[in-house]
Amino acid sequence: MRSAPPCDDLTARAAIREAALALFAARGYAGTPVRDVAAAAGVSPALLFHHYGSKEGLREAVDAWLVATVADAVAGAAQPMERFQRFAAVGRSHPAASDYVARVLGEGGEAAAGLFDRMVATTRAELDELERRGLVRPTDDPEARALLLLFLELGPMLLRPQVERHLGDSLFSEPSVRRWVDGCTALLSDGLFT
Repeated sequence: MRSAPPCDDLTARAAIREAALALFAARGYAGTPVRDVAAAAGVSPALLFHHYGSKEGLREAVDAWLVATVADAVAGAAQPMERFQRFAAVGRSHPAASDYVARVLGEGGEAAAGLFDRMVATTRAELDELERRGLVRPTDDPEARALLLLFLELGPMLLRPQVERHLGDSLFSEPSVRRWVDGCTALLSDGLFT
């Protein structure tokens, strides 16, 4: 059995992942050489490959971390307001995350499909659990329900420059989050039409 890596290995691994998240968000996956990620993380390219195996392995780790971070943040949020506030808190804590999601999904291809499929699966699992607990209404189409919630959560990130222009503020500022949370909560809790 392998022993756990030393603490500095865990720190280096996280630093590499964080550097990759920021650089992939700013430049795109194709426009980011591995040596630039290693330099930004303060490690050698060899250490990056030791931890992640390849550039593709690094992207997979970034995606897995991102989806797990959001899923952990919103887990158990039984009310729309609480869910959207927790989702926004991830954006505040990890500013590059929303830019990364927007870039990956906007670029399309297999990477976008893989990330989006993970997001759909975790959102659907969370909503299915809330339905089992009686906290959300049952549906005949759990896939569509998960997609619709994701549209509400991802829409501002994908359209960030336009949304911020209309809000007159940063997407993750307290007033902007409040407006988005209040609007989504009213829509999901009370409906739209009379």
